Amino acid sequence: MNVNIPEKFSDDMSWMPEMVCDMSASKEEMMRQIMEYNFAALDLHLYLDTHPYDQRAIYLFNNCCETGKRLMQAYEMTYGPIVASSSGTSVPFKWVIGPWPWE
Repeated sequence: MNVNIPEKFSDDMSWMPEMVCDMSASKEEMMRQIMEYNFAALDLHLYLDTHPYDQRAIYLFNNCCETGKRLMQAYEMTYGPIVASSSGTSVPFKWVIGPWPWE
């Protein structure tokens, strides 16, 4: 994951997977990136359950959450909602229009 980490958090990062946030990627590539960032955020969340004072993990968790949110917004603006709750309140209900996220 290409993340700008402040100097005080930048010791050995070899354990981090290589993920690049590319907002111009194809539909499949963008969905893969969303899943990678969401997985990393979930994994960091579980780690923080037992290490609540790890500042580097908190920083990485927040970064993964923010990047994942930006990717989801970009995806939904281009391809439509990923989950039904992102469909909004407009008529017609956007969730049933167009291809499903997995198509």
